[in-house]
Amino acid sequence: MRTLLASLSLIVFAASSGSAHAQVGGLSPGSGRPIAEPNHPALPKLRPDSPRDTLLFSDRVTVVPAPTDFPPGFDPADVAGPTLVQKWVPATLTGTGIAELVEYQLPAAYDPSSGPIPLLVAWHGFGASAASVSAQTTLDEWCDNYGWAYLSVTGLDDALFGTTLSQQNAAAAIDWMLDTYSIDPDRVYMVGFSLGAGIVGNFAARHRDPDGIMIAGLGLVSGSFDWVSTWNNNPGVRAWLENDWNFGSPPNQNLYAYQRAGDLAFDASITQPSLATHQPVWAMATNLHDIPTYLTWDENDTLTHLPPQSETFEALLRSMGTLVLPRRVTGTVNPGTGQAAPHSWAVLDEAELFEFLAPRSVLRMPPTVDAQLDQFGEVSWLQLSQRTPGAFSWYEATVDVGARQIMLDGVINAAMLTLDLEATGLTGDQPIRVIATSGDSEGFTLRLAGGGSPPSYLVHSLDGQIVQAVESDPTVGALLTTVSAGSTLDISTVQLGWQSLLWLTPDPATTGSSVNFDVDAPTGSQTAWTLIGFQQLPTPIAGGVVLLVTPTPPALLFPLPLDGEGNVQIAASVPNNPALHGASLLLQAVIQGPTGLPSDVTNVFRFDIE
Repeated sequence: MRTLLASLSLIVFAASSGSAHAQVGGLSPGSGRPIAEPNHPALPKLRPDSPRDTLLFSDRVTVVPAPTDFPPGFDPADVAGPTLVQKWVPATLTGTGIAELVEYQLPAAYDPSSGPIPLLVAWHGFGASAASVSAQTTLDEWCDNYGWAYLSVTGLDDALFGTTLSQQNAAAAIDWMLDTYSIDPDRVYMVGFSLGAGIVGNFAARHRDPDGIMIAGLGLVSGSFDWVSTWNNNPGVRAWLENDWNFGSPPNQNLYAYQRAGDLAFDASITQPSLATHQPVWAMATNLHDIPTYLTWDENDTLTHLPPQSETFEALLRSMGTLVLPRRVTGTVNPGTGQAAPHSWAVLDEAELFEFLAPRSVLRMPPTVDAQLDQFGEVSWLQLSQRTPGAFSWYEATVDVGARQIMLDGVINAAMLTLDLEATGLTGDQPIRVIATSGDSEGFTLRLAGGGSPPSYLVHSLDGQIVQAVESDPTVGALLTTVSAGSTLDISTVQLGWQSLLWLTPDPATTGSSVNFDVDAPTGSQTAWTLIGFQQLPTPIAGGVVLLVTPTPPALLFPLPLDGEGNVQIAASVPNNPALHGASLLLQAVIQGPTGLPSDVTNVFRFDIE
């Protein structure tokens, strides 16, 4: 220990001009970055003579809405009504390198000065255009009747099964509507038919970031909810599914790609799905536990494997306590021809759908969260970065405001789980208890971000002893600790209201390298008495402040004068001593105020040497 400190005492500090400044850090999601235009093979051509019993033909049944489907008082001959507009959302906005073709409509009574209006987003069936929805339904007319905006998306191509690129294009179109018109972001609804039903369910399940697009309610019509089942039951569609624009290979070679874009997860080896063969643990629809869902299908659907999927979907939503309105129908006909059309938009009762959706509004910060993530993601007051990409991650979380307690359970495949304490509603300086459990053999880093009142340090809830192995990110007021594999960490925050910050960059650093040492204290502060040690123990000192780094030998203490703004930035070098490899040092500074007495302390910064 003394040899190590002797080496550290040789660190050379060289004053540099300028004061310290916070560089806001945080996780880098990776999502949202522009994606280069993919060089994928062309999708197979749609054939007019596709067999009637395949997904290809059934999804392209053309229906003409019956007069009774239109809102009361609607006159199809009224040319003064709202106008449907077809538009290309440019590739520069989609980020995929490919423009998005949409059709949208504003209500005739649209007045941006009257406040934001809801938006209904529609997704077509397989091989149908965005414009097919307004031609085969009265969704656009009902939107006008309710004073809502209407948007029908393509999803990059009409034969894609909700892949990430497809959803990214659709999200860009929704963002364009939100940015261009007065749309209420908390009342965005989605409705889809067949392939489109499966996609909008998955879109809602994958878009739960409280700062982004969230879906307030769903309408699912004659849905195809499991793309593995689609591959098993529709030989004619396998060429599309295996195309690189979709999943690139059969399910047995890339099961995860199929499941991350679907809603349900049936046993891949069984072609006829039933409740007994469904595997909820792999189902993205488990994320829909707080999204009201209207679910309708014809029990005599020509795609005979689809009604059992809707029944399974209903059962799954009910098991989670989701508000679901199921509508089983029979005898659906095409109003224009009178012919049977059990797999078509004609199954939908638009009036009932709008009545169901109208009261719904997004709950952006639910107190209870069950999350299945297929990539980096933020849900409610938690943000997860994956340890292993190309796989699912899970966690369950609950905040109890009255008890000032947060439970994080069954965390799987997480490199880091960030908890925004302020967003939970647990404000103030009273302790917050966090009980976190790892559900795998890897463990994870738990990052506690304090928001308005960041945590100063952590203690074990049961004995009050200080948690030693804690990292800090003072620029964003966060503490980081480790939840070991298969274990539970029960800790409580202590918030002392420190105003001063200390940090070193880079961290970790290698022996013989240069580092920057920064202190940012309140204006008027004179000196930062910096302590380097190895243990933490709360120690009250003069001025009523609490020092955490133990100031007993062999600790080092040295003064650093602060500039007029209370800052200092020093360039230092780490000694080129092999004995320093793997060392972890604790640094904290006592701030000497204008009166010469201690006025504040900084955070504890753990500095690692590789």
